[in-house]
Amino acid sequence: MSIEKVKELLEQLQHELKNTKQEVDGETSSQLQEMDNNISQMLSVEDLQHQDVYDGIMQVEYSFLTKHPVASNLMREMVDILSKAGI
Repeated sequence: MSIEKVKELLEQLQHELKNTKQEVDGETSSQLQEMDNNISQMLSVEDLQHQDVYDGIMQVEYSFLTKHPVASNLMREMVDILSKAGI
């Protein structure tokens, strides 16, 4: 996947985060804001490389994993199942 496509997807995610209409609790709101800030930081890098994106994703994943270990494991299993199904 090209770095431009990654940037485009990050911008779409950021847009969705900002336009979340659902009511969320304070902790979730804080996490969404943190994710938005991380995306903004990644997009502000002029010469964004795949490693920068990978590092950012790994940081977010680690944070999610430590705060929500059960949900993280379930999501990983779902991704594996979908991947094996070719989705």
